[in-house]
Amino acid sequence: MTFVLDKEFYESIYCFSQLLITGGHRVGTFFSLTSVINEYIGIFVMGIFLLMVSYYATSPSYKIAKEDGFFHGIYFFIFYLIEFSIPITLFLAIPYLLENHFALKELANWIRWFEIFVAGVIYFKLRKHAETRGLYSFLGHYALLLFAWFIDRWVGIIFIALPLLFVYYHVMSRIAFEIMPASNPDDKKEKKSKFRVFLSYTWGLQQPLWKALSNTAKESEKRIDGAPSFIKFDGMVWTYPHQAIGITDGPKFSVDGPGLVFIGKDKQPFDIVDLRDITRMSTIKAISRDGISFDVTVTAVFRVDYEAWTKEQHQKLRRENTLLREGKELDKNLGGTFPYSQARARSVLSYRSRKTTANGEEIERWDDHVVGMSEQAAREVLAERSIEDLWKARENENSGAAEEITREMKALIKDSLHIHGIELITAKATKFLFKNDNLDEKLEDEVSEQQLATWSVEWERQCSMTLADGQAESERIQQEARAYAHSVLLTAIAEGLQQARAIHPNLPRYVIAMRFIGALEEVIEQQPETDEKEVLEARASLRNLKAHYISASGKE
Repeated sequence: MTFVLDKEFYESIYCFSQLLITGGHRVGTFFSLTSVINEYIGIFVMGIFLLMVSYYATSPSYKIAKEDGFFHGIYFFIFYLIEFSIPITLFLAIPYLLENHFALKELANWIRWFEIFVAGVIYFKLRKHAETRGLYSFLGHYALLLFAWFIDRWVGIIFIALPLLFVYYHVMSRIAFEIMPASNPDDKKEKKSKFRVFLSYTWGLQQPLWKALSNTAKESEKRIDGAPSFIKFDGMVWTYPHQAIGITDGPKFSVDGPGLVFIGKDKQPFDIVDLRDITRMSTIKAISRDGISFDVTVTAVFRVDYEAWTKEQHQKLRRENTLLREGKELDKNLGGTFPYSQARARSVLSYRSRKTTANGEEIERWDDHVVGMSEQAAREVLAERSIEDLWKARENENSGAAEEITREMKALIKDSLHIHGIELITAKATKFLFKNDNLDEKLEDEVSEQQLATWSVEWERQCSMTLADGQAESERIQQEARAYAHSVLLTAIAEGLQQARAIHPNLPRYVIAMRFIGALEEVIEQQPETDEKEVLEARASLRNLKAHYISASGKE
C-alpha cells in the first residue's frame, strides 16, 4: 500500500511539473509579446514627451515674435531651449548614461521613477495652496502607476492602472456634481467646468474660489485660496440669482453671472452689481432759503436700467457714453429672473471713483455716486424753500410739498444717471430735524434760539402783513354791506309806500310811516349778536323819526 501511494505521489508531481513547464512557456511567450508592445509604447510616449517640450518652448517664443518682432522671438526661443534642456538632461540623458555605464538593464527607468517621486514630493510640499491634498493625490497615483509598471511596464499601466483611474475619476465627477453649486444642472459645459474645478482642488492645483458674502454684498469673499499651476485650471465665483459680477483681466474688465462663473488665469472678481431695485438712505445737512440749517433724510431708489430702449434713445445715449454702444437690448441671463445688458452693467461699474476719508483712500462705488448726486440735489432744492415751504406746496395747492421736492430732485439727476445705464425710480427728502448732534447742549440751545429768533421775526412780519390786509379787506366788505343794505332798505320802503298808497289812496302818510317804523323796531330786536351801541343808536333814530311823524300828524 505504501509503495502504491508513493508511486501515485511521484506521478502527480511529474504531471504538475510538466504543466508548469508548458504554462511557463506560454507565459513566457505572452511576456515576450508584451515586451515588444512595451518597447513601441515607450518610443511613442518618448515622442509625445519631446513634442510637449517643443511646444512649451516654441509657443511663447512665437507669441513674443508676433508681438515684439522676430529677433525678440529668436532670443526667447534660445532662452526657453536652455531652460527646458535642464529637465531633459536630468530625466532622459543622465539615466541613460548611468544605465550604459553600470550595464544594468532597466536602471534608467527606475532612476526616472525615482526622479518623478522626488520632484512630485518637493513640488506638492512647497506649493503654498496644495496643503496635504496635493501630496496625497500624487502619492496615490504614483503608487498605482508604479505597481502597474512593476507588473508589466506600459501594458500593466494600460490594462491595470488606467481602468482603475477611470473608475476613480468617474466617482469624483459624481461627487463634484453633488457637492458643488449649479446654475444649470443640465448644462454639459457647466458640468465639465465643475469637475475640472473640483479635480484641481483635490490635487491642490486650484485657482482661487470665490463666493458672494451675502445677497446684499458688494464684494465677494475668497473661500479657497489658490494660484496658477503648470496645468491650466479655472477659478470659480458663486453669486446669488440677482447678482452680476465684475471680473478684472488686467486693464480690462467684463461682467458675468449670476450663478456660477468660471474665470481663467490672472482674473478675479472686483465688484458685485445688484440687479434688483436698490434703496439707499442717508442724512445730510441742509440750509433753507431763510438761513436755517436742519438735518434731512435723503432716500434714493434706483437700479441697473433693464427697460427696452428705442432706437432714438440708444443713439442719444451712445453719443454721451461709448460704453453703451452694445447696450440697446438685454443680452445676459435672459432665462433668469433678472435679465440685464452686459454693456449697461459695464457702464455702471465704470461709474466709480476714489474718495479720501479720515482713514485714508477708499473706493467709492457706483451706488455711492447715485446717493451723492441725490444728496446734492436735495441741498439745491431745499435751499430754494423757506421753512414753511417744506410743508406747503408752492405750485399746486392740491399737491403736497413732499411731491414737489421729489419731482424737482428727480428732474435734476435722472438724465445724468441714465447716461451711465442707471434708472432712477425716485429721490426724496423727508424727516426734517432741527437739531445738530455735533454741538453740545448749551451751544445747541444758543444756535437754535438764534435761528428761531431770526425765523420768528420774518414770521411775525408776514403775520402782521397778513392781518393788516385781512382787516382792511374786512372793513371794505363791511362798508359795502352797509351801503348795500341801506340801499335795499330804502328801495323796499319806497316800494312799500307806493303799494300802500295804491291800496288806500286816502290813508294818511303818518299812519303808513308809523307802520314801517314799528316793523323796523321789530327787525332790530330780532337781530342776533348785534352791537348794543348800534342798537341804541338805531332805536334813538326811530324814536326821533316817530316823534317827527306824530307832530306832523297833529298839524294835519
